[in-house]
Amino acid sequence: MERYISLFLVLAIMIFLSGCSKPVQPINSFEEFNKLLQRKFEGDFKESIAYDLRDDENCQNGHIKGFMCIMNEYETINDLLTDIIQIYSKRAYIFIIDANGSDSLKLAELLKEQGYKHIIYYEKGYEQYIVDYPDFVPEIGCDC
Repeated sequence: MERYISLFLVLAIMIFLSGCSKPVQPINSFEEFNKLLQRKFEGDFKESIAYDLRDDENCQNGHIKGFMCIMNEYETINDLLTDIIQIYSKRAYIFIIDANGSDSLKLAELLKEQGYKHIIYYEKGYEQYIVDYPDFVPEIGCDC
């Protein structure tokens, strides 16, 4: 009987711990964000993508090199999520930025719920990124 109680306790703890998931961890330092981007550009991540969630006009008028201006292709964040799930494995490194961080957080949380582990988003958004990073030179046009 004691053996069954021990087994039950171990199972209960495992179930409890599997239900506890850490929230998505935002990046709020442009230096840290840039270090991870540099690793992406150097090919350190086998599978990676970078999305700029701002509206198409703002994105094309200036964005971070390597980020794709894609929101003219999607009506909602959920539509983008559907495509990401179909295209990228859960091991992919997914970089996200938007105007102020709210859409990035929403997409990051949805990706986390789907089991994605490497979600990298700049918490403050693009507008604050360009303020925080005084030497930033935006890329103009579409990187689609």
